[in-house]
Amino acid sequence: MSEIYFSHGKTPEWRYQRWDATTTLAIWTPRTGNRLVLTNLHIANSAGVATTFVIFLGATNSAPARVFEFVLGASAQISPTFGQVESTAVNYILYGRPAACPSDGIHVTATGFEFSDA
Repeated sequence: MSEIYFSHGKTPEWRYQRWDATTTLAIWTPRTGNRLVLTNLHIANSAGVATTFVIFLGATNSAPARVFEFVLGASAQISPTFGQVESTAVNYILYGRPAACPSDGIHVTATGFEFSDA
């Protein structure tokens, strides 16, 4: 699937975020005027506590839509397999939020592409 973007001269990019609390943080904020295509995720739970981790996609001024929800065992790592997730609107941000997260608990690496409709 990502071959489409490679063939149009796009280079895959990656973003990293880590959580110390049960807060909603941006994983990927596209450059102004761009849309996001998510192709891969790697999520690591270093907290030693099982948790649920939710990933959202949306604008900063509206309630984001839930894209994924994962249940992670204590000290677990996952790299889920999925088809590409493409934002249908520009400037939509990829967010994440754990249900439980002690210090240095959740680490997420997201891989994908950004592109402009212009």
